[in-house]
Amino acid sequence: MAHQVRRNRDEDDRPTSFWKGLARDALVAGLIVAVFLGALYLYAGVWPPLVVVESSSMQHGDLASSLGVIDTGDMVFQQAASTRDSVITYIEGRANGYSTYGDYGDVIIFRRAGTATPIIHRAIMYVTLHANGTADVPDILLMPTTDWLAQNATGPTQVPMYLRELTILHVGYRHNLDLTFKFGGFSPAQRTGYVTKGDNNADYDPISSMPRLQDVQGRARGEIPWLGLVKLTIQPTDTC
Repeated sequence: MAHQVRRNRDEDDRPTSFWKGLARDALVAGLIVAVFLGALYLYAGVWPPLVVVESSSMQHGDLASSLGVIDTGDMVFQQAASTRDSVITYIEGRANGYSTYGDYGDVIIFRRAGTATPIIHRAIMYVTLHANGTADVPDILLMPTTDWLAQNATGPTQVPMYLRELTILHVGYRHNLDLTFKFGGFSPAQRTGYVTKGDNNADYDPISSMPRLQDVQGRARGEIPWLGLVKLTIQPTDTC
């Protein structure tokens, strides 16, 4: 009889033990996730530390995707880049050999006025625009003069101040573009910022809306290939 009573008590305790164990496991899992996200935030310095790539503007081709290149549906880590020194532009990277995602320089994540979705494009150069429609691009002197052509108000020049246009030769991940940047006709006041370009785009982004330091959300660091396709399947966007 005593054995029967003990067995009944043990059976009564089983549901309680199950729920206690489940709660303990959930708490441990929650702590692990919290520690992981906390460490990720400390590394990134920005929230969220991951962004989903919604367009094909950074792909290296329209029909294929590649590891080490930013493709539609990739999840990209971002790290805070609030200072000029925290971003290496295409010009600087081409001069010293630094590259990310298959081409020279850093890729930045930034917001443009009037758009809710952040843009992820390569930072080509950092310029100071003047109200007279010219720009200073001092970093171009890091590159050999055989790799670029510049024009000021009077004609060709190798002095990178008050330029009306700047042509960089052999641009792009295939190094097959001679791209001319025109600085005139849009800036009512002096401002500084990054001229950007999508690797898969034939032309650079409008200089009239170039991101300033305060517009930069972060710089891209690493990727989780294609994981963001789940989000884009559930919540498709106009750029997909």
